[in-house]
Order: sequence, then structure tokens, then C-alpha cells
Amino acid sequence: MAWAREDVVNVYNWPTYIGETTIETFEETTGTRVRYDLFASNDELIGKLSAGNPGYDVVVASDYAVDLLRKQDLLMPLNYDLIPNADYLEEGFKNPVFDPGRVYSLPHAISTIGTGFRKSEISREDASTWGIYFDNSILAGKKSLYDGSRLTMGIALQYLGYSVNTVDEKEINEARDLLVAANEAILTFAPDSGQDLLAAGTAHAALEWSGDILQVMLEDDDLDFVVPKEGGLAWGDHWAVPTGAPNIENAMKWINHVYDPEVQAEIQNTIRYGTANGEAKKYINPDDVNNPVIYPPAEVWEKAEPIVDVGEANRLYDDAWTVIRSS
Repeated sequence: MAWAREDVVNVYNWPTYIGETTIETFEETTGTRVRYDLFASNDELIGKLSAGNPGYDVVVASDYAVDLLRKQDLLMPLNYDLIPNADYLEEGFKNPVFDPGRVYSLPHAISTIGTGFRKSEISREDASTWGIYFDNSILAGKKSLYDGSRLTMGIALQYLGYSVNTVDEKEINEARDLLVAANEAILTFAPDSGQDLLAAGTAHAALEWSGDILQVMLEDDDLDFVVPKEGGLAWGDHWAVPTGAPNIENAMKWINHVYDPEVQAEIQNTIRYGTANGEAKKYINPDDVNNPVIYPPAEVWEKAEPIVDVGEANRLYDDAWTVIRSS
């Protein structure tokens, strides 16, 4: 494979999702060069790996993507002998439903998905329900949803009182119809850029990851973030090694490096998400460690649902999403 090089690690990650010095310190401490590519959605990542790994050694995948990829034999087990820093993983994250026993993945970042909003346009109380996206009289033309089937359909399902992981065709179709009816008042389905629309004033409410909203909140006091009362979505993005990785040992070096507590802290101090590395919290900005946007209180975390793979029901979501996006 063309990307097989002893002195290179090929990394595939979301945009703006790494520390300012992470790559530099990895190259300095290991002598291994980083080739760094970006993707915009889990669907893009899954599609790329499903077609045959073109040469990536380590990728970042969300909960359900890890679940789906491992079930399709598209991930390789981690070699923990080469990742001693994995010992810093907090106990509560060692046995997730999407990767029992953490055979295939280690958390890159954790937190919640909710609504970023402009306080001068909508109150926190009113923003605290997914219903704002389904009432066409509220912020018409000023609301953005995420361009991803499971996440956006998940909030519709929660609003209807169902699980984000339902496999019931009737419930999935109800969520489909709810989103189709809401389409006329939705500004756009944004590919992980809702925070930019908020910052520009183009949108006044956006379905987004907590850390993305926090980054624009720091620049604009009129912006805020809330996890809706229906439950919200718990999420994690995770480092994993795709099947066919040409430089497996370098992948393990990379994961071990980003799990060094001080490196992990540098990452989280940059991207402003939560960490599952307990030791790293000693080096993270104390204001962030105590920030409920990044580390939500227990009652919020307990109600939030993670998205997991739903097997054959994926077809139902895909069919529903095609209807939603073409309506």
C-alpha cells in the first residue's frame, strides 16, 4: 500500500478537532511524521472505510460508527501493550455498549449534543425543548439541523417520546413525517457548521455538539447552549484503528501519545470538549472542568442517550432520511 511507511502515521479526523501542538509534539517525541486528513461526517468516514481503507492508520469515529464498523470487521483490536497511557481511562468509560470492554476504541472527546441559541432571540426556557425545531412559527428560517440521519432523526424521536435507537418502523416513520413537516421553517441541514451559522447571526438556534457551541460562546456573550428536557444526546468520539491500516504500530504510538495526560489536556484546552482521561483533568483549565456545558451535571448525563448501531433497522433510517432531505 502506498501509505505504508515506517516513519508515517496516517490520521483521519474531523476539522478543528485536535490540539494546537499535538501533531508537533508527536513528531518530536516519536520521530514519526503525521499525514493528516479531514472528513465532515460519520457517514463520510463509514463510506470511505466500507469501500476499502485507502491507507488510514487511525481514525476518529462516534459511538454508533464504532459500533457499526466493528460489527462489519472494519476495525482492528487495539494493542494495549503499546498504549500504556490507556490506564488513565476513567472507570465509567471502560465498558460502553457500543464497544464492550473497549476492544476497538478509546475516547477522544465526550459530552452532549443540544441546542446552541442566541439569547436575544429566544429564551433559555423556550430553547430547552426539541420542540422549537418542529414548531414552524418559532424562529422560522433561523434554525439549523445537523446533516446526519441518526442525530437529527434522534431528536425527533426523543421529542415524540421514543428512544433514539428505536427499531420500530412506525416510530421511525413518525419522526420522518415530523421532520418533513418542519422542513419549511428550517434554514439548513448543516454539516457540523451550526456554530458558524450562530456566530454569523444567520441562525438563532442550531443542533450541535456542546464544544462547538462553547467555542463561539467565548466570542459572543449573546450565545448559549442547553440540553433539552426530552433528554438530549450523549456522545463520544473515539480513536480507532481501521482494518487494513498500513502502519499499525504507529497508530498505537499516536493513540498512546494523545492519551498522555498533558497532551490530552492540551487537546481539550484547545477544542473545549470533555475528557475521559482522569489524570488529564489536573492539567485542564479549571473553568472548563467546572463548566456544565463541557461536563454536564449527573441528572443531565443520566437522561442523555448515546446513539448506537441498530443493525437491519439502519435501512429504515436511510429510507426515512432520503425522504426528509428530498422534501
